[in-house]
Amino acid sequence: MMLGNFREKILSWGAKLLLGLLIISFGLWGIGDYTTNTGGDDQIVAEIGGQEISSRELESQIQVSISRMREVLGQNITNEQALAFGIVDQTLNGMVQEIIFSEGARNTGLIINDDLLNQEIRSDKQFKNRAGQFDRNVFQQSINRAGYSEGT
Repeated sequence: MMLGNFREKILSWGAKLLLGLLIISFGLWGIGDYTTNTGGDDQIVAEIGGQEISSRELESQIQVSISRMREVLGQNITNEQALAFGIVDQTLNGMVQEIIFSEGARNTGLIINDDLLNQEIRSDKQFKNRAGQFDRNVFQQSINRAGYSEGT
């Protein structure tokens, strides 16, 4: 029910306006700086509503995405193959969407209750051990493998 309300709010005209502005900004600036970054500087590859995505953050998420892709495909793929699959654009789009959803939730007053979130996590089958009990280690491993921490 909570997710349904969230999805409803995200489809509002305000969220569509934010998404439209985002598309225009990418059309104007693109991600050329990321592809020409040779190290050293931590350049900003995108800015959404005052929140920035740095080249280091993007690169870190790209590595997580490549790891996920390797798990799904069950084989080792090269970075070049991942790039051919459009991993940079997909990863950046995912990061941007996450920021837009967070901003939209914050702007519309949708706040996820910590107790409810905790309850949802504890009831999720993928975080339970063989005895059917919530296992913190399984939870930690899952979120670490996905490139997240408990704070995110």
